[in-house]
Amino acid sequence: MPPHRRALLFVDNSGADIVLGMLPLARELLRRGTEVVLVANSLPALNDVTAMELPDIFFNLIREKWSYLSLVLNLGHHIYF
Repeated sequence: MPPHRRALLFVDNSGADIVLGMLPLARELLRRGTEVVLVANSLPALNDVTAMELPDIFFNLIREKWSYLSLVLNLGHHIYF
């Protein structure tokens, strides 16, 4: 089955949910050649991650834990915020 062309992942929960749920899903989609768009609210409701916080969480995670995700991004796969 060919990969999906693009996936929009709406991340609207706390940082833990993003790190343990949505970013692993994004990593798997990227591995399969799918373009990934991470979408978040501009303002939080309770403990939600906002669109302004999302890039920092993502790039800190790449630096600290996920060298594989950095590798697939360097191979020309795309992730957007």
